[in-house]
Amino acid sequence: MDDCKDVKHAVGKQALLVEDNEINAEIAMLVLQDMGFKVDWVSNGAEAVENFGISETGYYSLVVMDIMMPVMDGLEATKLIRRLDRDDAKSVPIVAITANAFPEDKEASYQNGVTTFVTKPYGKQQLQQVIETLLQ
Repeated sequence: MDDCKDVKHAVGKQALLVEDNEINAEIAMLVLQDMGFKVDWVSNGAEAVENFGISETGYYSLVVMDIMMPVMDGLEATKLIRRLDRDDAKSVPIVAITANAFPEDKEASYQNGVTTFVTKPYGKQQLQQVIETLLQ
């Protein structure tokens, strides 16, 4: 299978999944696990910042971040992660998951430190392709 090269690329890696909707989280977890990621799932941006902040440097190789969440939204969480005083906070790929696909939404995402994004509703293949592109 041609996809084996891409799957092996992620083996043993840890992903932080930030999603308040359980069904969306299950879909994203399946994709990430199929790609060889171990997944830590939190349900809001504040938990994401906390988990990333207390993890060892380099622990997370990917963050998948919903934008619209309670407590703290994904853009604020992304901004706070990027401001942490550690090298991996500035370089870890952050994939935003959003229903807002207007140009101003994309621009706000990039200004807050998002690497790329996937628009809801999305399928497993779409999310996998975006992640594989980031890991190449």
